[in-house]
Amino acid sequence: MLLAESGLVWIRMDLQLEIVNAKSNKPLVTVYDVLDTFTVEELKKHIAGKKPKFRDINRLELRTEPKGKPLKDEVTLREVGIKNESIVYFKVQKIFSNSISSEM
Repeated sequence: MLLAESGLVWIRMDLQLEIVNAKSNKPLVTVYDVLDTFTVEELKKHIAGKKPKFRDINRLELRTEPKGKPLKDEVTLREVGIKNESIVYFKVQKIFSNSISSEM
């Protein structure tokens, strides 16, 4: 499919991606119906749809390398260099609750 963007013509690519745990290297899911124009946030939602355990997408970090920096939600898969049959690593952030007691 062709898309016009800033006077350029882009070819939109369907991707097959392997989603893998960044720590254990265990596969979580393979997604088939993803476009390279998806944002990282859209990919997170797609993963959550297939694996409800990860429905809190705010805690899910995606990376292109196991120990790499987390990808920003607003960038597209094309912009970060994710191509067909790429491996995308995920990490679930722990939520810490800080109990602050104030003494008067």
